[in-house]
Amino acid sequence: MSEKKLPAITDDVIADLKLKHKKIFKYDTEDGRSLIFRNPTIAELEASSVLAASKPMQSNKVIAKACAVAGDDSIIDDDATFLGLSAKLKDIIVRVQGELTEL
Repeated sequence: MSEKKLPAITDDVIADLKLKHKKIFKYDTEDGRSLIFRNPTIAELEASSVLAASKPMQSNKVIAKACAVAGDDSIIDDDATFLGLSAKLKDIIVRVQGELTEL
């Protein structure tokens, strides 16, 4: 089971999370469970990348546990739903693109 107790998903919780994290993402399972994520920090991505080559699923679990902010964390703990979530986790990494030009 995950270490932190996550709040239930309500309109107020969503509003608070949007203020705190700017962008949040909701993952819904076929069986009606939901989990909200914030985007990961550089430090969390680095911690995850240490495991990525040898244990990719464990790497995904590090990101999922670190970034889950509300909802049903049994999604992370249940192997079947975690496999579905793992395929989508890359979508919570927000990048701002830019152009690099030589001066």
